[in-house]
Amino acid sequence: MPKEVTHWLIAEAVSRSLRGTFLEEPLGRNQNLLHIGAVVHDAPYYYLKADRGARFGDLPRRLHGTVDDAYELIGALLRSTRERPPEEQNPLLAVLVGLVTHLFADALLHPMIFYLTGPYDHPSFRTRTVARQDHRRLEALIDIRLAGGYAQVRKHSLASRLDAAEFPLDELFRVAGSAWLGPERAAGFAAGMVSAFRLFAFMQGLYRNPVLGRLAFRLFPVVPSFLREILALVYSPQLTRYEGRIAGDIVYRHPCSGREETHRLDDLVHRAAEESLAFCRGLEPLLDPAEKRPARLVLPAVDPGLGFDRDHPPCHHAERRFFA
Repeated sequence: MPKEVTHWLIAEAVSRSLRGTFLEEPLGRNQNLLHIGAVVHDAPYYYLKADRGARFGDLPRRLHGTVDDAYELIGALLRSTRERPPEEQNPLLAVLVGLVTHLFADALLHPMIFYLTGPYDHPSFRTRTVARQDHRRLEALIDIRLAGGYAQVRKHSLASRLDAAEFPLDELFRVAGSAWLGPERAAGFAAGMVSAFRLFAFMQGLYRNPVLGRLAFRLFPVVPSFLREILALVYSPQLTRYEGRIAGDIVYRHPCSGREETHRLDDLVHRAAEESLAFCRGLEPLLDPAEKRPARLVLPAVDPGLGFDRDHPPCHHAERRFFA
């Protein structure tokens, strides 16, 4: 949330802007890991086995929680990265930049998406499932628009990124698991993430399938709600008929505060990239071997007004369905 292509495009923009910095080499050598890092937040939801809680704990919620939650996780992985051998640091830094871009993409785009599509976690099943269907379809539409059209969005493959990963994924996730959940749970976390990414890649291939894309829109009105929630993730060419609704100024209220805001989609994406870039540049004194590293790790500051408010859950939503 947003979908993977939006996250990848923002990560790519940030990577280009970091040329000439200490992060140029890690990113240049590990582009696939950058893309994997940019969607790590979403992978645990593709782990469907009964031991999900034992493997991941409350990590999926924290990854998609407030900016503060994600900030803490980035800090934990950063501390672990600084302690790794030099040959492991570059792959981990590429993943770390992906995590940063995901954080700011969510913080900038989530309020608009949540307001336009309704209460994603409403206690009423009917209200909740309708909101989730519209939420996922809007994210698919945003992917299509930002990628440059339906034909272009279909070119982005998670499976190809996993196959070409520049560092063994089980080792990478073992480091992340140790940083986030503790050394004793690292192996279980790593195995769970590898399994989750395998299903994630398979499903992402289905989302891009042109036959399913055309059928999904026709099947949508006649299948049960739980299937509509899955079909909502598919890139349907018919979604482009709604593109005009996100082509210009988008007026919405922040789901937590109710404050009215007006933004263009491209401006939100640009700001997500700029916030990510500023944060990554601020990591240089903490990571660059040429710099004297401070004894105490202090992350760059983040605007506390970004994203959702831990003390004020989302309660403001549009009265009409986006895809009515």
